[in-house]
Amino acid sequence: MNLERLLIVLAVIAVAVAVAKIQNRGVAVVKRRRSFVGIAPGVVVFESSSCGRCEAVESVVSSIAGEGGYSVVRWDDHPDVFRDNGIDRIPAIARIGEDGTGWLVSGIPSARRLRGWLGNP
Repeated sequence: MNLERLLIVLAVIAVAVAVAKIQNRGVAVVKRRRSFVGIAPGVVVFESSSCGRCEAVESVVSSIAGEGGYSVVRWDDHPDVFRDNGIDRIPAIARIGEDGTGWLVSGIPSARRLRGWLGNP
């Protein structure tokens, strides 16, 4: 009985440590191609005022795209844009073409990877 409890406690601790490592490293980055509605073409950063990591991502995008080379859509101001486009995770970065299609990256990619995806717009 005590051995079972010990194993359960160890399993819970292992899961908690794994989740913390993933969250801290920003490992869960998802890039997918999709269509967008109601958003102008270009590079777009999706964020929220309550997102602690969004500012860092926006800073990296700014260093790559340059000031004025991207736009920001905040959940606080435009929740309808998030809902209409199925954006359920922030920070997120999109590169949208003139035809309204492009890709969306959710999570926190490395600056090197992000630079490659943005192609120095």
